[in-house]
Amino acid sequence: MRVVRPATRGNSYGNHRERGAAMLEFAIIIPLFVLLMAGIVDLGRGLNQYFVLRRLAYEGGRMASNTERLETGKYSPDVTGGPAATIQSALHGKIRTMIDFHGSKRFPAYVSMITERYVSDPNIVTVTLSTTLKPLLINFFPAIPISASVDAPYLFKE
Repeated sequence: MRVVRPATRGNSYGNHRERGAAMLEFAIIIPLFVLLMAGIVDLGRGLNQYFVLRRLAYEGGRMASNTERLETGKYSPDVTGGPAATIQSALHGKIRTMIDFHGSKRFPAYVSMITERYVSDPNIVTVTLSTTLKPLLINFFPAIPISASVDAPYLFKE
């Protein structure tokens, strides 16, 4: 005996209401998925920038610890009106060259530098590099500051 099925209207994917519900669910989920993916990409970019900045700070600290007659005190090329620190400005020029060579594509924003040789303990040199990460979705997330600081022993005794 042959079973006869009733004729159905439409396609085999379900009726019109079910297709509209699937489209609504897709419209709700896709922005959340894009936001999640952009957050994951920004996290990866931020970690990459931090590790590169940390490595550059380490190299700058190594250069600073090997620089003879480095002045004591804090020096930043961004701040004007400070004491004329010719050796530290030359050191900053070397660090800037390293940043431009290694991080030109990774750091579209400006990288600020501070080198400090403490007056209380002149055997320590600190190099601090900092920048900001601009997220992919600028309207949803603020700029994220990234900073790396390295303390190095100063190798020359006065």
